[in-house]
Amino acid sequence: MKASEELFKAWSRFLHQEKNALTGEDLKNLQDVSFCGNHNFLGRYNIPVILLRSAVENDRKYDGRLYKRFFLFDKYSISNDWYHSETETNRRDFFRWFVELCKQRGVYDKVPQILIEEAESSDTDIKNDLLENNALKNKQKTGNTGIPRYYQNILFGAPGTGKSFKIDDPAMGYGLKNVPESRKFRTTFHPDYDYAQFVGAYKPKKEGNAITYSFVPQVFAKAYAAAWKLYFEAKGDSRLRGNDNGNGENDKEEKDIQVYLVIEEINRGNCAQIFGDIFQLLDRDSEGFSQYTIDADCDFAEWLEKNSVLSEESVWSAYEENVGDGKLKLPPNLNILATMNTSDQSLFPMDSAFKRRFDWEYVPISFDGKDAANYQIDIDGSFYSWKNFVETVNDKILDLTESEDKQLGEFFIKPDNGNIISKERFLGKVMFYLWSEVCKDEHKNGSFFRAKINDKEDFFTFQDLYKKKDLLKLFMDGLLAPKN
Repeated sequence: MKASEELFKAWSRFLHQEKNALTGEDLKNLQDVSFCGNHNFLGRYNIPVILLRSAVENDRKYDGRLYKRFFLFDKYSISNDWYHSETETNRRDFFRWFVELCKQRGVYDKVPQILIEEAESSDTDIKNDLLENNALKNKQKTGNTGIPRYYQNILFGAPGTGKSFKIDDPAMGYGLKNVPESRKFRTTFHPDYDYAQFVGAYKPKKEGNAITYSFVPQVFAKAYAAAWKLYFEAKGDSRLRGNDNGNGENDKEEKDIQVYLVIEEINRGNCAQIFGDIFQLLDRDSEGFSQYTIDADCDFAEWLEKNSVLSEESVWSAYEENVGDGKLKLPPNLNILATMNTSDQSLFPMDSAFKRRFDWEYVPISFDGKDAANYQIDIDGSFYSWKNFVETVNDKILDLTESEDKQLGEFFIKPDNGNIISKERFLGKVMFYLWSEVCKDEHKNGSFFRAKINDKEDFFTFQDLYKKKDLLKLFMDGLLAPKN
């Protein structure tokens, strides 16, 4: 893999020399989340290309940001966020798409060699096909263990896109709704969350007149022990051995040993502090086991041997043989699924070493086939389409912030009754979010908190919505008015 700066300099120079290599339609597609996601080069946080509201020079401040970036023509730039956060597989697939485009347009012989080498680079990284819903319906891949391959994914996107719903959804997601409670463990990270709450710790317990201390397992310890117990049971169960159905897949019983650790809002906690040395276990080998073992804390190790579901003699003997006494190693049937709102990414930024141990799955904003497409906002008897509002205001957010992080997802708000969203709920949840997270710190001329009052368009604040009668309706009328 080539260095990003070297690659994008070459790409930028080539585009300036070959004006026909990319069309206006191509540049529009490169700003479209669905297009980029379908082609597997959507960055972890953003799209590859942004449209600047005015032409600027390289290495200049633009809207308060320093853009040492590679400009594509007068109005377009490589996205600052995407440039810094794209993975090697995103980048490789991006240049594969571009080189193929050049072949179709007869300019392949002029493409810089460095771009061709990047496009033809190795497929050693696991390709993330989770953006395609059909892939989620298929069974997990199996390795030589005979156990379906693990998921270790972070689902990310704008607030309200249904990330937690996708984890539970049997039809288009991971299907945890149909998984027994004994095989799924859920927790939510927050700023005060720590290792003891995630793994476990010694806690006092009153027995008669005496105070004793014992290890109290938390969500990770419970999931870890449950996964290993089911793994060993499966290895010793004749139903789960040699059941190839002729298609290179195993019968559904193997699905019954999958254990899921679900972490909601993973970036709201300090991951380095919470995971501690367990972080080392996240590196998996080709079979899904941790590539490296670590030493368990004494209290955790004692609990595993004497009080956990592994304490049965035959199970513990198998654990000692495969993992080691006092050691920890993740089995291939322990899946870790996490959710993350991109709007909250600044709470506890994750370091790159932690990020790369997960596959990242973008959950786009989409109303297709969803009840949210029929939601209506009731403003004093006037009804406005929630779908139209979201699509319009998200364009405003992207234009104002040059990022999709703060955009609204289709499920950002739930209706009060049926498919109707009340004025009060809309004000308190949606308009307050737009003011506090997007418009409050913008200069009046940049904010879209504007309405036409007495034939004059003027800026207003969130407080004005409660002071001035009909202001919200005037705002909605102006925002959703047909464009000439």
